[in-house]
Amino acid sequence: MYSWLRTSESAQSLAVPSANPPSPLRADGGAADPVNLRTRTIAQTRSAPRWMPSELMVTVQTVAARSVPYAVVEGDCGVRGRTDAEGVFVGVVSAGVCRIQAMREDGLLRVWSEVSVVELAAGERLTLELSLPDEVQGGVGIAVEAHETGLLVVAVRPGSPAETEGLEVGDVVTHVDAVPTVGWSPRTFAANTMGPVGSLVTLRVEHAAADSGQASSVFAVSRIWLPPGAGADTKRGPIAVQSLTDAQRRELEAIRDEYLLLAADGALEPDHPDVVRLREQAQMLADRAATP
Repeated sequence: MYSWLRTSESAQSLAVPSANPPSPLRADGGAADPVNLRTRTIAQTRSAPRWMPSELMVTVQTVAARSVPYAVVEGDCGVRGRTDAEGVFVGVVSAGVCRIQAMREDGLLRVWSEVSVVELAAGERLTLELSLPDEVQGGVGIAVEAHETGLLVVAVRPGSPAETEGLEVGDVVTHVDAVPTVGWSPRTFAANTMGPVGSLVTLRVEHAAADSGQASSVFAVSRIWLPPGAGADTKRGPIAVQSLTDAQRRELEAIRDEYLLLAADGALEPDHPDVVRLREQAQMLADRAATP
């Protein structure tokens, strides 16, 4: 999935004494040997601690070797940023072991590359190539959370294949392509149900509703492209979300997921710290928008 090339560069500057260095006296009153003075200066310079940053260049491509502009490259060594129009990212990172991964957004979904583990020495330059799927990725249109018997459906996107097949909030997905889902996280579910738009994924579902006519069912769902920002039917009090504008993102750059809760209809606790924080953020944005 990737290849890399290591090139190591090291530089060492040696202190050269001035044309007329001071000459400390020897015990017999003569001048000290200038060779010994120069040797001592070089040794001291070499033993002095120095820090050199490492540099990492990541090239992100699709499987079909097509450039993927504006993918996000991030790792646990202090590196995070977007690629340029050629799919290249260059950044300064901390020396040591680093796990690097690339990501792009296909509508609502985030498509990840495999994780590459690299090790950089101080001052080393490393070139790494990561690959992302060439096809546009789609999903089944449901959101889940962990459950003791599998994954509990907590949201169904209107008009999605999942809704067409009759999935409802409260159902439990027990298998994906015949693989048990017990112990899966929502991200694991997304990774296993995401794939090229139009391809099929098989779900086994235990139905919660008594009027479903059966306790469980198995069916194939066609993956669809999921546009960003469209709401899903949670049937628990819908939450309205909206993508941030560039100006809002600059103001709220600390919000990692780049979405802001704008409104909610449900049993909220008005004094909850998160609710208070979001109310303050919404007011701040409204005040800035009203400022000429």
